[in-house]
Amino acid sequence: MKDINLLPEDIKSASAYAPGKPDSNAGTVFKVIGVLLFMGIFIIASLVAPKIYIKKLEADLSSIEKYMEDSKFDEVKKVNADIDAIKGVIASKNDVMETVDKNIYPINEVLIIVNNSLPRGTTLNGIDYKNNKIKLTGYTNDILAIAELVAKINRLDSVQIASDITVDQTNKFNLDLVVGGKEGK
Repeated sequence: MKDINLLPEDIKSASAYAPGKPDSNAGTVFKVIGVLLFMGIFIIASLVAPKIYIKKLEADLSSIEKYMEDSKFDEVKKVNADIDAIKGVIASKNDVMETVDKNIYPINEVLIIVNNSLPRGTTLNGIDYKNNKIKLTGYTNDILAIAELVAKINRLDSVQIASDITVDQTNKFNLDLVVGGKEGK
């Protein structure tokens, strides 16, 4: 059998056919540029988007403030100012009431405290109560009972002795007390 070569002689001398390969570095460069471009756009969008949102909110606030300046809200502003003034007056009155409550003791509680402090054989003849001061006059069978009365009153928080106790020859005594506690209690 005879070989039949249909190819011309110059092609037969070539060893192999190698098609032209594209440069692989060019594709990598395009990918890196694409990634960097995407990252740049993302970073710029991340920085610009909050500023745009803030500008939008400021515009909304400005439009709301302009709307609130409308004359139909004048009555509401007047009522709010009146309410604030009334709250101030009420707060000052509450302060006065709290101060009065701290400084005034009900007379019946004071009398019960003093009466419970009286030792046996001691009676009260007179009680004068004015401006948180009590003047007690009484009689005792034993002079030592007066010392016991003074000791009991000294132990009380809500009452303190204002002046020295006076006792005459018939064991009649006068005692001045201040209602309101010791050392500002």
